Amino acid sequence: MVIGDKALTLAWKDHFSHVIDLGQAWFDMTGLPFVFAARGNEKLGLPKDLIGQYYKLLCCDMDDARVQGMQLFFDSLFSQGLLPHKVTIRFFDRP
Repeated sequence: MVIGDKALTLAWKDHFSHVIDLGQAWFDMTGLPFVFAARGNEKLGLPKDLIGQYYKLLCCDMDDARVQGMQLFFDSLFSQGLLPHKVTIRFFDRP
């Protein structure tokens, strides 16, 4: 698996017989976007308003479809026995 800038910029099809775009494969299977990275800060002890300001600057377009896609991904990992417990995605600024 190749991630990061090199995954986007190098001509991998010239080096490997099989190249899969995980984001496209997930979308084709589910109709939902794939979230490649998300980070929670609840255990850092920072004030929630400071964390909220940080995420407003950093996180872009974490809309309902992306949240649904992440939840489906975690549910799938749990149902396959790859996670020991169900994961519930929670946001401090959403109900």
